[in-house]
Amino acid sequence: YDVIILATGAPTDRPLGIEGEDLDGVIGSGAFVGWYNSHPDYADLNPDLRIASVAVIGNGNVAVDVARILAKTAGEMKDTDLAAHAADAIHNSSSIKDIHVIGRRGPLEAAFTPKELGELNTLENCVALLDPSQLPPASGDADLSGAVKKNMVHLRAIAENTADDTKIRLHLMFYAQPVGILGEGRDCGLT
Repeated sequence: YDVIILATGAPTDRPLGIEGEDLDGVIGSGAFVGWYNSHPDYADLNPDLRIASVAVIGNGNVAVDVARILAKTAGEMKDTDLAAHAADAIHNSSSIKDIHVIGRRGPLEAAFTPKELGELNTLENCVALLDPSQLPPASGDADLSGAVKKNMVHLRAIAENTADDTKIRLHLMFYAQPVGILGEGRDCGLT
């Protein structure tokens, strides 16, 4: 080979720069993804998933991947390379009922790819939800580029969903920027 390229993604998490981001229970995506992918640097992470609600900050593919991992059933994950310790924690110990994917950008600027976004609406034990008022008028969809246009099709379908007796609800939230994480010693909310 004349060139070898190591495409490993961002090596560290970018700080949010908000109060409370150093509390227990606040985990960067790099560390969390490293944990469920068996990266040796994160073998001892051991996130407590015995919680009712989780916030995933970002509206790109990493945020969608984290949300999907937390929402998928063991059956949906059986043919993947999800680490055994992560699968055990997610499928046997987790009590998550609500996953909030929070992004400061709008649906037209979100960095989801259509395939990953579309999968949110096909999860076995999870319903994806979106407030339709966060979507631009459908009349402008014809002028959108390929990936954004496909994303809008998926987002409009998600916006038609209603909460039901599904075990997990996945809430997509746009135009929201966290300004602080609440708690003393451990996170307990987001402003």
